Amino acid sequence: MSLLTGPNGSNKSTVLRAVVDAFVAADTAEELLANESFDYVPGIDRNVRVGGGSRQFPSKVIAISGTVSDRFPPKRGVGGVAGAYQTDKYVYFGQRADNFVVSRKLSSATLAIGLLGSVARESFRAMFTPNMFSLTRTAPRIRLRVRRKSRYQLPSGILQAVRLQETLTTASQRPEGSRPSRDYAPIFATQLLERFSAEVMDEVDRFTDSPRPAADIDIVITRQGSSVKVPTNLSREAVMLGLLSGKVEISRFEIASDQGAFIGIDDLSSGEYHFLASLLTVWTAVDDESVILVDEPENSLHPQWQQLYMESLLNAASSTRGTHLIIATHSPLIVAAAPMENSYSVDLSPFQSGNTNDVVATDSDSFAKSADEVLIDHFGLASSRNFFVVETLQRAVDMYADEERDPEQYRQIQAEISAFEGAIGESDPLRELVDTLLGKN
Repeated sequence: MSLLTGPNGSNKSTVLRAVVDAFVAADTAEELLANESFDYVPGIDRNVRVGGGSRQFPSKVIAISGTVSDRFPPKRGVGGVAGAYQTDKYVYFGQRADNFVVSRKLSSATLAIGLLGSVARESFRAMFTPNMFSLTRTAPRIRLRVRRKSRYQLPSGILQAVRLQETLTTASQRPEGSRPSRDYAPIFATQLLERFSAEVMDEVDRFTDSPRPAADIDIVITRQGSSVKVPTNLSREAVMLGLLSGKVEISRFEIASDQGAFIGIDDLSSGEYHFLASLLTVWTAVDDESVILVDEPENSLHPQWQQLYMESLLNAASSTRGTHLIIATHSPLIVAAAPMENSYSVDLSPFQSGNTNDVVATDSDSFAKSADEVLIDHFGLASSRNFFVVETLQRAVDMYADEERDPEQYRQIQAEISAFEGAIGESDPLRELVDTLLGKN
């Protein structure tokens, strides 16, 4: 696990984006590790096996964003045009649909595709806890309505489209008069052909060409994976392909409440949605030798939820082989959740002054530390207390130590301390200091 910390503007999100770019662009493990982005994510080289064949590096990059201003690349570029990020190697869960649009629609579709394709594996059992649903007052059952995408139609069937696009890797390979498709990147077309049969592709075409191209899907989530109920005219694989290919979209996404009624996914608060949907996405996507990138997971989460969120992420990593977490955060609770072994901390503060050579990665020492200790060690904040309280006590200590202090000024500052004295409990470490400054000892 690698923790990226530093003040606003220290390029934490930029480093995470660079890691995604490195994985998508690399063809060999040697090429991947040569990328300078990995100078700032120590420990990841232990999960990249160099030599003995090509592409022996993490099988998947899962990018999770807790902020609408993340810099992770969308799966499609501006205007929905396909590109290098449209690949099974890269899973993005965030609210940025493209460079200009913020929406839950695509992140919900990412989750739905993951649930439709999930299979039983150890990471399911490790991450699945009652807290995932009880905290958000929901139950592990999802109901979808899918339909033909109204604003988009392929000029031909899926099979013909992806077979054509697979050949369009260079201008010299293109049939005369053809153009690169905006719908499928060549690598994605190849992945669709490898993953789905011609029969499934024909099934999607028949569904979208039918008079009433809509269907209801029920998904029940268990420790063994997800159980999916689909109509007789549409298979689980066809729904997945329809969503992946863009011929089908989700018109309604509902989750069961803890009372049994279904509510729209958009009716969840920002914290509830981020906590539940992003963890479920990791739950369905993580596999051996994955890399999970998380940008500001603390956003919208209650402190207790931050701890539970990290517990689930660490369970996912520990239940798979070679999975590495890279987290950019401003939260002392996230930093304090780092495990005792194989955890690294990187302070990116030198980026602000352009001194990238001064960025130092160290073994994380936050295990078993309190949030206050982490605030001092990792964030340079002397105390989490109210600034006025800290500043008043510091002035009082300075005056108390001055044998030539002005008695009237000292009485004034004692009056200021008395105003908040009642809020400092008997077991508070400051209690003795306050009593001394007020002359009670």
